[in-house]
Amino acid sequence: MSESVRFHVGSYSQPSPWAAAPTGHGPGISLIQLDPATGAMGQLSQLVESNPAFIASSEGAGRLWATTEIEHGGEFVSFGVTGRGELTRRRSVITGANSPCDLTVDLDRQLAFVSHYQGGRLSVIALNDGDPTSLACVVSMPDIIGGEDRGEARPRPHASMVIDDHIVVVDCGRDAVLFYGLEGTGDEAALRLVTSLALPVGTGPRHITYDCRRHVLYLSNQNAASVSVVSLSSTPAEARARLVQMMPSPGLGRATGLPSEVALHPSLPL
Repeated sequence: MSESVRFHVGSYSQPSPWAAAPTGHGPGISLIQLDPATGAMGQLSQLVESNPAFIASSEGAGRLWATTEIEHGGEFVSFGVTGRGELTRRRSVITGANSPCDLTVDLDRQLAFVSHYQGGRLSVIALNDGDPTSLACVVSMPDIIGGEDRGEARPRPHASMVIDDHIVVVDCGRDAVLFYGLEGTGDEAALRLVTSLALPVGTGPRHITYDCRRHVLYLSNQNAASVSVVSLSSTPAEARARLVQMMPSPGLGRATGLPSEVALHPSLPL
């Protein structure tokens, strides 16, 4: 008999027209149990939180993290997780910009990176044992992307990923892939722009995943209904990126596709 699987789901808990959720009314963070044999799911518990639009977790660290995507302000929050999935709110830090929408946690460096689609900035948050302690810095998106002036477009960073010694950020508003080097540690941590890649105007890169064997980035493009394939080469001092192709993403019943998250299947051959 297969054992049941437990997982958490974040939801908008209040109306959020700026986040395309004008009727948001979810419970916050729900603990769900899945029966693999039948596919049946049931809700075990709820934890009230303000618009935990994006969550991430680490079983080894016993932590779950969330961003509270409210219109003005917003927090990065850590929760303790028991072996049965129950949550206890531990610590929070104001992220320094409006509407934090996405987060990346680097436990090795004890840092978290928070993107703000509406606020137009990326924040770096210092951690201690997986819990936030301070806002280290807030970074504005550059106007010049790959030698092109994209300053007239509104910056909309939507996701980030730590790759080797770089933090890669996708800017949906300026159609950019940004590569930052990390300097300093803890609350002295700062980001230095190393290089950037300009995607075609109107691409709208939203989320990112990485094939570390082939050194290839895959970006979901919400505005161009496609997936970008970007080759990457990097050293501690330098990063280079090249757009290889853009593959159309079907709409699955919609007139126009609207890709959001992108992920690699675990069966991908190495």
